[in-house]
Amino acid sequence: MNAILYGNLRAEIVSNLGAQIQRVSPRRATIDLFRPRQPLALQKPLMLDREQEAADAFAAIRAGRPAGFYAACGYGKTTLLQNIAAIASERGVAPSCVYLRADGDRVADLLQDLVARLYVCDQPVKPTPRECAQLLGQVSAVVAVDDLRASPDQIRYLVDVLSGCSLVMGSAQPVLGRRGSSWKLGGLPEESALTLVAGDVGRPLTTEELAAAPRLVAAVDGQPLHLRQCAALAREGRHSLRSLARQAVHDPEVLDRLSINALARHERRALAVLALAAGTLLPAAVVDAIGQIAYLAQWLESLHRHGLAEQCDDRFGLPVCKAESYRHMLLKDLDLAAAARGLSSWLTAADPTAAESQSAAEAALAMIEFAAERGDWTTVLRLARAAERVLFLAGRWEAWHHTLGQGLDAARASGDRAAEAFFTHQQGTLAFCQDQLQDAHRLLQQALTLREQIGDADGARITRHNLQLLELPDPPSPPRSRVPRRTLHALGGVLGTLALVVAAVAITGALRSGLPAQGQPTGPPSRSATHATGSASSLGQPSSSSPSQPGQLSSSSAALISQAISFTSSPPSAGVVGDTYAVTASGGGSGNPVILSIDPGTASVCSITGSSVTFNNPGSCVIDANQAGNAKYQAAPQAQQTITVNGTKIAQSITFTSVPRSEVEYNVTAAGGGSGNPVTFSIDPSSTNSVCSISGFLVTFGQPGNCVIDANQAGNAKYQAAPQAQQRITVKAAQSISFPAPPQGSAPGSATLSATGGGSGNPVVFSVDSSSDTGVCNVSGTNGTTVNYTAAGSCVIDANQDGNDKYQPAPQAQQAVEVNSPALIAQVITFTSTPPPHVLSGGTYPVTASGGGSGNPVILSIDPGSASVCSISGSTVTFKYPGICVIDANQAGTAQYQAAPQAHQTVIVWIE
Repeated sequence: MNAILYGNLRAEIVSNLGAQIQRVSPRRATIDLFRPRQPLALQKPLMLDREQEAADAFAAIRAGRPAGFYAACGYGKTTLLQNIAAIASERGVAPSCVYLRADGDRVADLLQDLVARLYVCDQPVKPTPRECAQLLGQVSAVVAVDDLRASPDQIRYLVDVLSGCSLVMGSAQPVLGRRGSSWKLGGLPEESALTLVAGDVGRPLTTEELAAAPRLVAAVDGQPLHLRQCAALAREGRHSLRSLARQAVHDPEVLDRLSINALARHERRALAVLALAAGTLLPAAVVDAIGQIAYLAQWLESLHRHGLAEQCDDRFGLPVCKAESYRHMLLKDLDLAAAARGLSSWLTAADPTAAESQSAAEAALAMIEFAAERGDWTTVLRLARAAERVLFLAGRWEAWHHTLGQGLDAARASGDRAAEAFFTHQQGTLAFCQDQLQDAHRLLQQALTLREQIGDADGARITRHNLQLLELPDPPSPPRSRVPRRTLHALGGVLGTLALVVAAVAITGALRSGLPAQGQPTGPPSRSATHATGSASSLGQPSSSSPSQPGQLSSSSAALISQAISFTSSPPSAGVVGDTYAVTASGGGSGNPVILSIDPGTASVCSITGSSVTFNNPGSCVIDANQAGNAKYQAAPQAQQTITVNGTKIAQSITFTSVPRSEVEYNVTAAGGGSGNPVTFSIDPSSTNSVCSISGFLVTFGQPGNCVIDANQAGNAKYQAAPQAQQRITVKAAQSISFPAPPQGSAPGSATLSATGGGSGNPVVFSVDSSSDTGVCNVSGTNGTTVNYTAAGSCVIDANQDGNDKYQPAPQAQQAVEVNSPALIAQVITFTSTPPPHVLSGGTYPVTASGGGSGNPVILSIDPGSASVCSISGSTVTFKYPGICVIDANQAGTAQYQAAPQAHQTVIVWIE
């Protein structure tokens, strides 16, 4: 499916050239094409100690008021909202209950998504905003909206459209104001927090852990996400709760770093993908397309268990609030360009209407933003081309518009004129669909010019087609009446005189209205071309400017009503070269638009696009405003607004975008102003001697002391040089751990661990590394000073030492121990099922067998020599042809058990 209906338009993607529009005559009203969707069952995730918050939400629902919960990242807003929606569904509070995530402040896309959740349509149709409001106005539902970031006007519109629904919102800040009830979501109380930690650790807490837990809960403010991270670190023996509490009390975000450092390579790569696509819940197939990760499902589930990733059904994600810090720690594990290639290839090959494709497009949006911040225009172009088709067909036109803008910026920055023409064409097509006809004419004309210049004949044909649809058809000729020739001669003289009078009036009106601005189209249509806005003219009703019917007296014979134009925006007292100004004006009662343009005499000083004026050079900028008349109203006298533009250069500022680190090396980054000049870095002379050096973006640390990094950005003809910005880093002394290898052991057994750390005085803490064979060893005692050998295999012990205000954490030290095994115990397989005495081809036989004490399953298979006679699926054998069927049974061993000798069962298959 490559087309979508919108109002009386059908937009279709034509190859890779863009969207082509056709006018259609719908046989039925659009909203009649939609029918209610059967409600879906909602899963209820585990929730601790949020009963009061849920009760508050249901009280607001009963009172008919919207409810909102706000908190920083990690406090459980998502879990709470999912539970409220699921409980409402269980109780039958409303016919439909929905949980969905908002895409930032794109409320129109949110409502489009909600229509798709609540209605079914057999055709690919995007309802207009009015139709969307009509459909949702018929709904009674509980709607839980997560991650909402919207303005008060958008919230007001959302609440008004969903007036028949019970609305529950989750956000970082309160958004409802006086339109509903809002509550701040706090951390878990101590008792619930301890229950959460003990549940994730998987065992009762020890006396030492119970003593440390209250301090840990206080350090992280009872935040569930951090508590889960602590539980995972304690469960794996990497850190004690006491150590975690001591570190988190200064900076709770250190738990993110500790958790990420504990990950295996594939887990880090999977988390890097989620960080690139932060804010999106992705199915495993899309994560794999981006990261190319073996055994992906187990790594994603492991990330969720570590408190590092969200999980909703079979999808995984990372909150937007974690994006920056996680990317900083993980992007060395994933190449952005390679990830973009993988995702764009997947999107290009996938069904653009599938749910997985929409998730992939959301991931592309997040990656586009990140690539644009880094100036990686090739990646922006690749992802924007791949994602825009999906967003167009999904009806998410706010996100589509944003993606087209990013693609157009990237095309211009990289000098890719073909891509510039494509994105301009798509922007013009979108403006056409949304009745922004002047913008549509301008953009499509630009795209046509570009495509003709680069010789893109096929693309130019599509753009020219859309442009021609903008031109309204000529009115039909009046019917010829049978009048005597003499009368016609007399009438001709009268009409000739009248034509001269009308021409004089038209010329006078043109002079009053002013000439079109330089570079502006001279003949864009001025009336609605679609049904999208529901205007009277687009619905086939007569407008106020319709010509008089034959036989009726024209209203032009009466005195015309005057009109006046008033500027409704206040100009800046003095413009600055490079700044912009949004100009608005209102006109008279004709209903014709007020046309804004730059007076020809000041075209070198400023320019206008839509209602946005850009100051290009010093001087006087004059904005002209004109409004045409009609059969009842005169053309309004031209109004002007004058602005003095100063030549003062635009100020720039520098913001460091990297978090300072005092390790051996550190990549420093910063964002500058609009000049486009690079931000350059150097070491300030005030730094302690020899404490650090820099090469490009890489800062290298030597001895302890204070390192000051200077950031500078040059100016140009329009921009001032940015004031120097500085980043100060306290470089701490390094520590190292001397960790002698423990003696080789055998299972069962134990050994004492010892190590010498650095000057911080903090203890060296021992733990079992995740690379150890499963079940081979564990550590116990204070700081884990005893290693216990429980099975044969490889045991890897990690030694860690925390830093303090003077010392860095010591680099982790490791020692590997090969644990020997006592004599392995033998296993025997016994078939516990007996085949029937007389087996015919076409029959089946359920085979069962038991094995030895290892606990490993008995694996049943057909011996290769019998593959033509019989087959097996699970434990059911099917006899296909006469002959001898041999069934093999195998059981693997463990560190304590031998693999069992293969057992056989033979069955003779007879002819039926």
